[in-house]
Amino acid sequence: MGQSVVFFATAFLLSIISAGFLTWLVREISISRGWVTLPSSNRHVHVTAIPRLGGVAIYCTFIVVSVACLVVHQISNFEKIELDPALFLGLTIPATLLFLVGLVDDILDIRPVVKLFFQVVAGVGLYVAGLHALDIHLVFLGLNLGSMINFTSTVFWVIAISNAVNLIDGLDGLAAGSTLFSIVTIFVMAVVSDKLVVALIAVILAGALIGFLKFNFHPASIFLGDSGSLFIGFMLSGLALAGRSATYPAALTMIIPIVAFGFPLVETGVSVLRRFISGKKIFEADRAHFHHRLLELGLTQRQVVAVLYGFSALCALLSIVLMYPATLSAAFVLTLLALVIVAFLRQLRYPEFREFRRIVLRTIDQRHIIANSVAIRGVGNKLETANTFESIFQVMAEAARITGLSAFELVISGIISQGRYRGVAIGRSLHWSRPNTEFAAKEWSFSIQLTGELGDAIGLLRIHEWTSGRILFDFNALFCELGPSLAQAVERAMIHEAARPRTARVAVNEIPARTFPRVQPTSVE
Repeated sequence: MGQSVVFFATAFLLSIISAGFLTWLVREISISRGWVTLPSSNRHVHVTAIPRLGGVAIYCTFIVVSVACLVVHQISNFEKIELDPALFLGLTIPATLLFLVGLVDDILDIRPVVKLFFQVVAGVGLYVAGLHALDIHLVFLGLNLGSMINFTSTVFWVIAISNAVNLIDGLDGLAAGSTLFSIVTIFVMAVVSDKLVVALIAVILAGALIGFLKFNFHPASIFLGDSGSLFIGFMLSGLALAGRSATYPAALTMIIPIVAFGFPLVETGVSVLRRFISGKKIFEADRAHFHHRLLELGLTQRQVVAVLYGFSALCALLSIVLMYPATLSAAFVLTLLALVIVAFLRQLRYPEFREFRRIVLRTIDQRHIIANSVAIRGVGNKLETANTFESIFQVMAEAARITGLSAFELVISGIISQGRYRGVAIGRSLHWSRPNTEFAAKEWSFSIQLTGELGDAIGLLRIHEWTSGRILFDFNALFCELGPSLAQAVERAMIHEAARPRTARVAVNEIPARTFPRVQPTSVE
């Protein structure tokens, strides 16, 4: 045990020192040769030219220290320390490929589809090395569907983690520091699973990131670059699979690393979802990531990084809790994490999610909208037999009660355009309001213009609703179904009114208040 601690501590310290020296060296060479990045878009937070080849220092540190540790282990014959060179090669070869792709992108700027292709190749390499995201055995109709699922999930896992780390590399020290918390989880998981080579690689990678962070904290003098983010992302994806224990429940084998990578995965998922909702290209860069939104809320760069470090630390802590499963522990962890994510997103006030929430609520309300539409069409059927203002009022009042409207007023002011009473002017005003209505601060209302058979205006229906809730009406049903039916009924009522003796007619607004309570509308359509 003592030899293991000394061996791992030496590797860790050597990695920190090497990374610090190599980062300084790469920075100085990059500046002297003009290998710097200018702030070329509004997405960039930095305002001066800064080198972006920090990944070179991290990669070189990792390779040198790892090889040195393997050599020392072989020649010193440490007791109880078993390292697997084959696993090291299975991780390092695909990681080297992505490092080189990222390096080319840092220098020449290659297309995203090219990087995606090589991420797929790296995922295939990880699968060939025996590291699978899922381990499903399923044969159906002679087809080994299990292998297909395992292969696809492994490639997808590599792509997801690699791009997630690349995506969060937007502030000084953010990507390198956040991934340190994930590495802590991987280290603990590897030690518990007695996979020392995974623990050693995690220690070396952590030391390399700490040495690099000395120059990457705000104000940064060197950036990670795609060479660093793709390399780190792949190593994390591979180490998370290699460090799993066969003793864990099957459901936890992927939940633990997913929770450990909570911050970059949530950032990626949110970015994809909000771009999809807003109709933007999924892979189109923008200035709406978590760190951008936090900066817009008034936080400084250091404060933003501290907040997101806290999020990463929480995810790492919860993933470690999952390694010691107890009754309902997984449910508690996932519920707590979900609540934190929802609360965090609410603070960021993304307009896309406010619209998404509205759509979800609208979907939930669709049952009420359908019920109201059915009621409105029923009103249209009843209006076909209504031929007096009183019967029209009774039908409309009953419909208002069923649909939950607060008030309506029907104003008739027109001239009969045909028949024996052609040219007779008729005016009436019918008002209804819900008894004992407590009017809310918000009101919406709208009007439907009533036109006669010849197209002349004969009246107006104004509907009011005092509410702070949602509008649960299909306006097509109101305008296309209720409007024409009501107009026809009003024309018949006008003729019926004209046929009555003049002394029996009721003038505008002379309907008894006890029958038709008056409503004084305050809204403007």
